[in-house]
Amino acid sequence: MTRFIIGLFLLFGMVGNYDFYDECLAAADCVAQEPSMTTSVLLAIIGLAMMFWGVVDMNARENNS
Repeated sequence: MTRFIIGLFLLFGMVGNYDFYDECLAAADCVAQEPSMTTSVLLAIIGLAMMFWGVVDMNARENNS
C-alpha cells in the first residue's frame, strides 16, 4: 500500500509542478523555471511503476492469505 501511495504522490507532484508553472506565467513577476519534459516523463514512469508494483503485491498477499 505504501508503494501505491508514494507512486500516487509522485504523479501528483509532477502534475502540480506543471500547474504551478501555468499559474506563475499568469502572474506579472514569474520567476519559475519551465518544467523539463524528460524529468516529468521519468517521474510519471516511476510513479506508475510503483503503483503497479504496489497493486500486484497487494493482490499477491490477498491471494496467499
